[in-house]
Amino acid sequence: MATDSTSSSLALCPRSRPLLWVGIPIAWVLTAWVCPEEEMIQFSRPFLLLILLALPLIFLINRHHKRSLILRTLTLALIVISLAGPESTRRFTEHRAIFLIDRSASITETTDIESVRDQIAAVVNANPNYTFGSISFADTAKITEPVSDRFSATVTSDDLGVGTNLATAVDLALADAWHDRHTQLILVSDGRITEGLDQGLATARQVSVPICVLPVGTEIVTDLRMTKLVAPPVTTLNRPFTISATIVSKRDAQATLAVYRGNELLSASDVAINAGSNKLTLTDSLPSEGAYQYRISIKQEDDPIFENDTLTTTVHTTTLPNLLVVDPRDDAPVLSLLRAIGAAFVHKTSVPSISEIAAYHEIVISDVNLADIPQQVVADLDRFVSDLGGGLLVIEGEKDVRGYAGGGIEDVLPISYTVPQKARTASMAIVFLLDRSASMRSRAQDAAKIDILKEAVAASVNLLDKDALVGVIAFNRDYQWLVPIQPVGDGSAIYDPLRSLEATGGTDIYYPIVAALNALDKVSARTKHVILFSDGKTIDEYRDYEGLFARLQGGDITLSAIAIGKTPNIPLLTSLIQAGHGPLYRAVDVTNLPQVSIEATQRLSRSRFVSGNVAVNGPLATGELSAIPEIRGHLLSYAKPSADVLLWAGEDPLFARWRMGSGQVAVLNTDLDGNWSDRWLAWGKAGLLLDTMLSSVEPITTSSLGLTGSGRITDGQIEVLADARNEEGGFANFLDLRAHLVSTGDERSMEQVAPGLYRAVFPAPCHGDCTIMITDNSRHRSTLVPISLSYAAEYAGTGIDEETLHEIADATGGKVLQDEVLPQPSTAKEMVVSTDIHSHFLIASLILFLADLVWRKIPLRRG
Repeated sequence: MATDSTSSSLALCPRSRPLLWVGIPIAWVLTAWVCPEEEMIQFSRPFLLLILLALPLIFLINRHHKRSLILRTLTLALIVISLAGPESTRRFTEHRAIFLIDRSASITETTDIESVRDQIAAVVNANPNYTFGSISFADTAKITEPVSDRFSATVTSDDLGVGTNLATAVDLALADAWHDRHTQLILVSDGRITEGLDQGLATARQVSVPICVLPVGTEIVTDLRMTKLVAPPVTTLNRPFTISATIVSKRDAQATLAVYRGNELLSASDVAINAGSNKLTLTDSLPSEGAYQYRISIKQEDDPIFENDTLTTTVHTTTLPNLLVVDPRDDAPVLSLLRAIGAAFVHKTSVPSISEIAAYHEIVISDVNLADIPQQVVADLDRFVSDLGGGLLVIEGEKDVRGYAGGGIEDVLPISYTVPQKARTASMAIVFLLDRSASMRSRAQDAAKIDILKEAVAASVNLLDKDALVGVIAFNRDYQWLVPIQPVGDGSAIYDPLRSLEATGGTDIYYPIVAALNALDKVSARTKHVILFSDGKTIDEYRDYEGLFARLQGGDITLSAIAIGKTPNIPLLTSLIQAGHGPLYRAVDVTNLPQVSIEATQRLSRSRFVSGNVAVNGPLATGELSAIPEIRGHLLSYAKPSADVLLWAGEDPLFARWRMGSGQVAVLNTDLDGNWSDRWLAWGKAGLLLDTMLSSVEPITTSSLGLTGSGRITDGQIEVLADARNEEGGFANFLDLRAHLVSTGDERSMEQVAPGLYRAVFPAPCHGDCTIMITDNSRHRSTLVPISLSYAAEYAGTGIDEETLHEIADATGGKVLQDEVLPQPSTAKEMVVSTDIHSHFLIASLILFLADLVWRKIPLRRG
């Protein structure tokens, strides 16, 4: 059958059709394989693609075999494409997150590793569009898993240390090879960061990388821990001293307290521990010179964390008295009490210079009028306490504060004589007794005496605080409450009744005084006073003045009197004020009455004495001191905000203490002469009470004049610093200073690193505590620096520290994860990934080449 030549030229020969059937599917599969829909092909050497333009020449040269050249041409095309460097590129947005997994002791001791892994896996599953990596850290950090899409939430059990150094983990996570600005950090921790918190946050903020927080950790409520151990660094031979230990517990518990001195077990006793902070004290004395190490441990059955059960401290002994007593009397009762308890001391009648008092550790000042203490002595005492770390005890009786107007030594004391803005009760109650008899109708310089009296009372009321209580009684033969006792307020309730007061009738002083006393007995106020305005010329009838005098003498209400006129009844008024422990003022010229009244009121408003039997209580009144007798009087004062009141007299601070610089100051607001404290002196434990007060201000460090030492433990080393000053307070340079580690005998020269500042470094012992002695060979003086090697801070508590975790998240722009879902970053990085695919084209060309060979060898089947 004939065939049209035109059509036959366009049609494929039967032998070529199978070749195309093979080549076309291969090309289609190749394209789909090497370039999915999301990807595109790029070439690294695109200029080689120009060779493809020459391939049609093959058909022009060999016109008679066009059909048989198709597969060969496709093969050459694939080879050319392969040589052009084809790459498959894909664009996508990447989110990366790195877990910082806390493996410090507070986690490993309390939380199962599987629990931590489960929480991390929950975050990974909730954020499928993230790729994750992880770093485990404690004191050091290591990469657990690099960032990849095959993250397995591995939590290492390797020992990375005890502490929690956040900075090491952040630095490793943000190393150049690990991060870009679109990476997030996820802190898996309880928040008990012991080191590197500020540095780690600063680093994260600097590169704008947020830190999200995944809280983990468990609070161990059964754990007991020793948090503080305090003892005097230096004590005299055979003198009892106090060691106090503070123990913290989350619940009530029974435990055993073991006390060691060196290797000797001093005691092992069962103690009841209450939930919260518990302070336990013990007393010891040392018979010979040397350094004694005390170790105290608290133990209970099945204690989950034993590392925080023990603390140590060292006490050194000396044969030199370290107590200076300043009292102007050679037979002072305080000296007898000190001798009775065997205390070694030096007695001076006045405070010596700073160069002399610097040799002592404690100073007691007794029976010294505060108003007579020079400002230079105050400055020396301040320096003794603040700079040298000394202890100061001031004992104040009634005569010690008479005439004292505040300031000076008050700046050093833990109490103040100034009424605080908010007192617990009214600080003062005053009843004004106004003589309105006919003698007050006469005139003085064109003004009636009764009007001058009104003006005087109004001026006095105007001086008082609005919370002070005031009452006004007007009397002649009878008496009348013009103003019942009430707060001053704005004064209008007092001023208005005074305006209608008129002078008339005779005078009877007795009953108004009794009425005022009866009313004040029912009032709650810290001080109570009666001010009598009268000439004292009372009715000549029997009144029980002896009973009135006795009542005033034994009560806690003072009575002052202002004698009006030129011929007042001085004997009666004097008897009244003597019984009432108050002053007598004279207003010979009645026109001066307002000024005199103001003076009397000002003095009362500054009254510092509270008389009467008062019970004593407070934290110091425990154990052998639980039954401290009453006192008959004390000074009225107010504890400063940072003061620690150890004994109270009713609502007033009786014995208070505070820390000032390196030392401590305490004040006893009653005498030890027997005026107010006769029951104390007759008590068999008066010496123990005084010794306990002295112990409360014992120095916890010691310094020499012009030489102050300090020490700290960092990076496994003890760094010792010495601050050296000359007599004028300037820097002392180029000195020969040496530091001696007492426990090991290691001695090193101190290098000057700044003006007046010297430094030495020792290897830190593994445990216990140590004492550094700094010796100034140039000026022949020395000082001790006790350094306590406490347990690692990781053992100071368990459970999640929510405050620190929120601080970390807030400071870096992260969040505390509550639902495992990570916040989307404000910006995302578009990633371009290129994959070399030239081998795919080479393989395809090989397949087509082999196919061509096979089909050429197969004979064409004829129909």
